[in-house]
Amino acid sequence: MDNSFRAKPGRLQLLRTLVWRGRAVRTRGKRKQCERRQKRGKRASVLARLKANADRPPIPSLFLSNVRSLDNKLDLLRLRMSVSEEMRNCAVICLTETCMPDSAFQLDGRQLFQKDRNQLSGKARGGGLCVYINKGWCTNCVMVNALCSEATEQLTVKCRPHYLPREFTAVFVIAVYIAPDANANNALKELHDNITSLQNKHLEAFYVVAGDFNH
Repeated sequence: MDNSFRAKPGRLQLLRTLVWRGRAVRTRGKRKQCERRQKRGKRASVLARLKANADRPPIPSLFLSNVRSLDNKLDLLRLRMSVSEEMRNCAVICLTETCMPDSAFQLDGRQLFQKDRNQLSGKARGGGLCVYINKGWCTNCVMVNALCSEATEQLTVKCRPHYLPREFTAVFVIAVYIAPDANANNALKELHDNITSLQNKHLEAFYVVAGDFNH
């Protein structure tokens, strides 16, 4: 093969000449510099979305406590909310045995739903339920029912949060308190009747049942 035939394929880039190899090396170097440091899809991960919107989880984060009188623990509750970011971003705060005959105290940035113990419980003191809803998580919430009997105390709140998975139409938070001396079978029957009634009307809702059952 003569030199003239070799020159033409070289110019047409049909043969891997030394010039072509030099260009290939430089191209590979440039591609390395442009490579992604972060894998594709990282920004759209579930953990990344939760960190970016900590106070707006699709499924509510819950803080539950049996306070045994909220009157002397409200300062502690406010302190924990100011110090703990996890507590501050909590979607729902559920408190049992609040023992507040009057209206309970408000918390900044939260909507209060309260149920005090009445004469139907057969007891004059104690009991009571409070549910605080984080306004950053949900502003469209309403009390569905508030039940009180000798067996149980229940408070149900319906929420339509800002971010809700398509599988669910609403979120129901049911706060429950069952006294230690209450009839457990009657209490569970009343709780079952309440949940069943809600599920018959709202088949695709998400239900959170939290409280002090004592049994």
